[in-house]
Amino acid sequence: MYQNEQAGIDGIERIDLEHTKKLVSRGLNYDALAAGGFSISDTEIDEADFDRYLEKVDYEGRYPTYYKHFSDHFLKVGRPAEKVKKKLFEQYIAAFLSNPGPGQRTIDVAAAFGPYSHILKTVYGVETAYHQDLNSFDTERFPYLGDGEVELVRGNAIDIPVEDNSIDYMYLLNSWEHFQAPSDVGLLLEAQRSLKPGGKLLIIPIKGAAQAFVRTDPDMWERKQVYQKGHEPVFRSNVPVNTSACRQVYDQYHDAKLLLAFAEMTPELSYEVKKVRFKSQPEWYGGGGLDVLIAARR
Repeated sequence: MYQNEQAGIDGIERIDLEHTKKLVSRGLNYDALAAGGFSISDTEIDEADFDRYLEKVDYEGRYPTYYKHFSDHFLKVGRPAEKVKKKLFEQYIAAFLSNPGPGQRTIDVAAAFGPYSHILKTVYGVETAYHQDLNSFDTERFPYLGDGEVELVRGNAIDIPVEDNSIDYMYLLNSWEHFQAPSDVGLLLEAQRSLKPGGKLLIIPIKGAAQAFVRTDPDMWERKQVYQKGHEPVFRSNVPVNTSACRQVYDQYHDAKLLLAFAEMTPELSYEVKKVRFKSQPEWYGGGGLDVLIAARR
């Protein structure tokens, strides 16, 4: 079905950028997901509640290097600095949909230098906040990672050193789409192992399209490859690729067929797609909303 992995893109169907835009504009086939056992639900957000979250967390005051990194990046690529709110909104949604609190153990997966694990510990008071990534942690530039509040876990997300049935919430914020085959389904298998019964994995956002495809920029393979340097990334032979310049090694858009195949491989997880939208669309966000994939341990 979707399990034929290969290194590199030789022989894989290519699609152009216009085709990918059409697939994304059509979005996920919610009806097909529902027919396959997924729950589909809607959540409406009041911007005032997000503003209260921003005031409580105080990114500029508590995480200035993180905030400046993204503000500077947006300005560099010609986007208003206020667009950084869209990045912070993902962290708000993660907390809004999971309601973390005392006594819980959480993991922010593929977290890089993000502060969300620190927020879980210091703002929401979780018992243990793991901060996982494949790369090393720059605690000098991002000191909140080295102040002892979070537990740093360096290694592969498909093999996290935690006990079975021990985690309340796992989060992936703007990262799962970059997991090369078969690590993407490997992460779901790891969630199935490590989550407590009733525990949840939240993937924010889930990049959806009418047909699955991967954007890859071969010029980046040597420069940004995070798995094995000098090796070609691994793709599914029956998922088309777009090779337009995107500055990404791997950026996967999922369709209903691919998600249902993943669900079939993880029978101890139940799946939900939550469609998150604003009551009144703010100018800084742009059009539409986002979809969140939630996998709950049965």
